[in-house]
This record gives sequence, structure tokens and C-alpha cells, in this order.
Amino acid sequence: MRIRTGSVSSTSELAGYLRRCDCLVEFVDDWTLEVGVRSGSLSERHARLELDAYLTVWQAMNPAVWIERLEPRGASA
Repeated sequence: MRIRTGSVSSTSELAGYLRRCDCLVEFVDDWTLEVGVRSGSLSERHARLELDAYLTVWQAMNPAVWIERLEPRGASA
């Protein structure tokens, strides 16, 4: 999942938090992360639920910071 934040510092802080949650995190640019959960036997659906839970907690701890979950290209709503 790609995640965009509102600032460079938010992106860095979110990356650190997600890494502490054992997520795989790569910087796409200063405001965007590519994130996945640790490898294992989780289905794609379960992995998405786990990542959504981590993001919900982070947003609750950082209510002044916005994040945007970017859908992969070609994904349908």
C-alpha cells in the first residue's frame, strides 16, 4: 500500500512507527511510503486489515497529521 502524508517529518515518523510494528517500509519520495506487513501466511485481505489497524492507531496518536491511502494503479473501487 502506498501512503502519502502532509509533511516530510510526518513521513519519517510514520515510517519509524510502521517499522516498529514489523512492517516493511520503503520511501517512494519525501511524502510517500510503500508499506507492507511482514511476510507470512497472511492473505492479502488480512494483510490489508492489519496495516489499516496500524494506520488507525497512528492517526489516533497524531490527530493533527493527515495521511492518504493511495490505491494501486488499476484498482477499482
